[in-house]
Amino acid sequence: MLWAWTLFFGAVGCSDKGDDSAAEGDTDTDSDTDSDTDSDTDSDTDTDTDTDTDTDTDTDTDTDTDTDADAFSAEVQYTWTVDGVDICDTLVEVTGTEITGSCPGCDWAFDVTGVAASEGGNISCWRYPPLALGMVNPTGSFISPLIFGHRVAGSGADILTVGLTAQYYDDGAYYTEGPEFFNLAGTRDSYGTFARVGDDVAWTWDLAKSDLFRYSQDYIESQVCTWSTFYSTATEPYDATESDTSTLPCADPDYVDVWSFQGQAGSTAFVTVDALDDKQPMDPEAWIYGPNYCVEVYGNDNFDCSAGGAECPSMSLVTEDAEYWVVVHNDDFGPSGGPGDTGDWGDDTGGRDTGREDSGIVVEPGGCKGKTVSYQIGVDATWTTGLALRSDDISQYGAGSIHVEGTAHLPKGTP
Repeated sequence: MLWAWTLFFGAVGCSDKGDDSAAEGDTDTDSDTDSDTDSDTDSDTDTDTDTDTDTDTDTDTDTDTDTDADAFSAEVQYTWTVDGVDICDTLVEVTGTEITGSCPGCDWAFDVTGVAASEGGNISCWRYPPLALGMVNPTGSFISPLIFGHRVAGSGADILTVGLTAQYYDDGAYYTEGPEFFNLAGTRDSYGTFARVGDDVAWTWDLAKSDLFRYSQDYIESQVCTWSTFYSTATEPYDATESDTSTLPCADPDYVDVWSFQGQAGSTAFVTVDALDDKQPMDPEAWIYGPNYCVEVYGNDNFDCSAGGAECPSMSLVTEDAEYWVVVHNDDFGPSGGPGDTGDWGDDTGGRDTGREDSGIVVEPGGCKGKTVSYQIGVDATWTTGLALRSDDISQYGAGSIHVEGTAHLPKGTP
């Protein structure tokens, strides 16, 4: 169902006030006939003064309401579902002002900022700013405001467009690139459609995929909370006040484990993932989602694993009184391939050169398939975090869809 905004304008109608005046005239005539003139005059004066004052006050109130309603405003319902589970179910409230930069080819455009009015999904939700209009983390991958505008392409296509500015961090400083423009809805090059009636615009955007991600190491750099603390700089494993073990498929890059723990406001949690299997290749990486619906920290190659000859992740973060998720992924898939760099086949022996001295790993081509690798996860904290395995061997991808419904009210006079 399309989200709709009904906006009401105007003040008390003049025709209503005219009818009231006519009624008073009739009463005055009858009263003049039956009673003295002085009483009539007093009654008329009091009645007219009270009525006019009350009506004027109401008119002033209506004028203020009209001014507020004439600003740019929008509302977006953003839903991201994988295998029947809502990853995102976000209601976004959007405010906007006249654009201060440029929107090439646009006949109107606004600088817009969105805030979540409600969220029914989970903390791994990627609130993609062009779709969840204006939702950004100020120290993360994109910055506010976004540009929301309309243009007609040279081909004649009618397009709602969103301008997005990316943000990066290097050598202790932030820098930006953009804006780049995203065709949100239109007649071409878009999954969305829109319509404008008067000063109101409504749009929808839909995408269905057989391999839509719920967690993915390929996209976590687009979900950064704060660039300056995103990459773990730890150089050793941490002690653990709570720990547990699990396994992951050795040869399938799609699968991850997801662990949960409870934070404590203003306190630091230290997380370590360590490989335990010396006979199967494992090169783990891990990242943590927090209550701000973004990736707090990413760990990889922070210390030498206890087994297997690879390097393992450790990381720390200052927490809030909220739930956190640790995603553990095996970035090493032996001879079956995968995103991890596990060395090249040796030219002389036809065997596998893992690049790990004295690792003890002996794997025949394809031999990793159908097997698992084991690891330990630990959390060091001054409080009980309740570390627990939330999802075991879950694919990062599944059959899913993204559905967006939005409405915007444009200020009067917008072309």
